[in-house]
Amino acid sequence: MKRHAMLLALLLLCSSSTESQPAWSFTTGGAIPGRPAVAGGVAYVPSEDRHLYALEVESGKMLWRTYVEDRPNGSLSVGPDGTIYLGTRRGWLVAVNPGGMEIWRVRLEAAIVGDPAVAFDGTIYVSAEDGTLHAFSHLGEHRFERSLPARPSDGPTLSAAGTILVPSVDRNVYAFDSVGKRMWNVVLAGVPSRAAARSKGGFVVATDYGSVVAISARGAILWDYIESGGFLPVVLFGGEAVALTYGGTALRIDVEGSVVWRRETGADFVGYPVCDSSGWVVAETAGGALLRVGPGGVVGDPLILVGGSAGAVMADDGTVVVGSNDWSVYGFRSKTVPAGDWSQVGKDSRHNSSRDIALTERKMRDSYAGDPDFLFLDALLASDGHDQWETVLSVIASLLGEAGSTGRYRYLRWFLERLMAEGTMRVDVAAGAGADRPDIRARAAELIAPVAGIRTNAFIAGLLKYEYDVSATAAMMRAAGRIGSDPDGAMTRAIARIVAAGAGSAVGFDGLLGSAAVEGLAGIIRYHGTPTDSAGMDALLGILRGDYPRSVRQAALDAMRSIRYY
Repeated sequence: MKRHAMLLALLLLCSSSTESQPAWSFTTGGAIPGRPAVAGGVAYVPSEDRHLYALEVESGKMLWRTYVEDRPNGSLSVGPDGTIYLGTRRGWLVAVNPGGMEIWRVRLEAAIVGDPAVAFDGTIYVSAEDGTLHAFSHLGEHRFERSLPARPSDGPTLSAAGTILVPSVDRNVYAFDSVGKRMWNVVLAGVPSRAAARSKGGFVVATDYGSVVAISARGAILWDYIESGGFLPVVLFGGEAVALTYGGTALRIDVEGSVVWRRETGADFVGYPVCDSSGWVVAETAGGALLRVGPGGVVGDPLILVGGSAGAVMADDGTVVVGSNDWSVYGFRSKTVPAGDWSQVGKDSRHNSSRDIALTERKMRDSYAGDPDFLFLDALLASDGHDQWETVLSVIASLLGEAGSTGRYRYLRWFLERLMAEGTMRVDVAAGAGADRPDIRARAAELIAPVAGIRTNAFIAGLLKYEYDVSATAAMMRAAGRIGSDPDGAMTRAIARIVAAGAGSAVGFDGLLGSAAVEGLAGIIRYHGTPTDSAGMDALLGILRGDYPRSVRQAALDAMRSIRYY
C-alpha cells in the first residue's frame, strides 16, 4: 500500500491540471468490485472486505460501514426512498437503509448479474446467472420469477412505460412487462450490454461485436450503427447516444442513427461511462485512468487513478466517484454539474428510465382508459352513496394479489388513498353529511402498504390528524409500520401526537391503539435502524411508563432495544 501511495503522489505532481487530481480518497479493507452509487450527497461503495461503505461526497469522510457477510459482486443500486440494494456472489440481495442497517435479505439460486433496477414504486428487478429474472417489492416480497433462454449478460433496464429489457449472452435482448410477461425479443450481432432507455419509449443498446442498436417500444429495430471494435454500454445525452469503443473511438449518434461527431482518443476504454449535463463523458481506460471526452470529441485531461476500476458514477454536485483496485475510493471535482438522466446508468430509480416517468393522475387515467378492472373501479366509485366500497376493496385486494406494473400499482394506490380520505377529510361528520365508513378506511389502510410510494407517508400522516375512529387509526398506524420508510419523520410525528393526546385524555389510550402505535413505531425503527424523529423515542418511553397492558409495554421495550446505538 505504501508503494501505491508513493506512485499516486508522483502522478499527481506530474499532472498539469488540478481537476485531474482527486479531491479526496478513502481506503477500504479490500478491492472495489463494482461501481459505487450516489444519492443525496452520499456515495455507497461495495468492498471485497464484505462491507458496504457510506462516504460523504463532499469530503470523502466515512459516515458508516455495514458488514454484509458475503463478497459483493458489484451489484449496487439506490431506491426512491434511499434504500441501498446490494447483490453478493452467493446470490444474496441485501437491502440496507440509509442509516446503514440491514432491513432484509433474500437468497437467489445464483449470483446477481449487473445492477438491480429499481422502479419508482420501489419494485426491484434483478437478473441472475442461472438465467432468471426476478421482481421483489420494497419489503423483500418475491413478486415473480421468469426464465430466460440463456444467462443474462448484464443487469435489466426499465423504460418509462414499465418495460423491462434484459440483455443475454445468446445475443438477444428480452423484453418483459412489469408483471413478468414476455413481450418480445430481438437478436443482435453480438452480446449486448445494459441498455439505455429512451425518453419517448424504446431502448438503445450496444454489443461487443461493434454495433449500437436503437429498438422501439414494440421490439422493432429503428437503426443499427456498425463500428469496428466492441462498444461499452451506451449513455444518452439530449436523446442522442454517446458511444465509446474498446479500441478508443468516441462518437455521438443522433436519434436517426447518424454520426454527429467521432474522435480517435488513442486510449482503450473499459468499464461503464458516465455523462454530465454539458455532454462530457467520463470513462476508464485500460491504463487505469479516467478519460474525459467532451462535445465535438474534445479530449480533456485524464483523471488519475493508481489502479483500474469497475467504472465511475457522478454525484449531483458534479463530483466523479470511482472505486479502484488499490482498495481506495476517489472523488474528482467536475467543472459541470450533471443533470442528464444517465449519469448513473441504472444506479437508482431516477436513472433507470427517463425523468418524465412519473405519471400524473390524468396520464394514469389515459394509460388505463381501456382496462376493464379500472373502468369497473371508476364506475363503482362514481356511484351515489358509495355503497359499493366493499366491492371496490375486494377488487383492489384481488388485483394486489397479482404482480402488477409500476403504473397499475400507482393507480391502485390512488384508489386506496381516495378510500382512506373519504369520510375523513371530505365528509363533515359533525354535520352528518355523507356516509362515514371508518371500517372502509381501516381496510384501505391494511391494503396500502405493499403499493406505498413516497407520497403515501405524508398522506397517512395527514389523515391521522383527522381520524377519530379507533379501528381506522390503529390500521393507519400499523400501515405506517409495514411501510417502514419514513425519511422525513412525518408518520413518526403523527403517531407520537396520537400517543400524547391519548395519554392526556380522560378516556386514555387503550390497548388497541397502544399496540398499534408500538407496531407502527417499531416498524419504522426496524427500517431505519434508529428513530427518524425524537418524537418517536418520546412516544415509546411514554407507552413504556404508562398504564397499558403488559404486552403493549413489553412491545415498546422490545422496540427500544432494537434501536441502533441505544
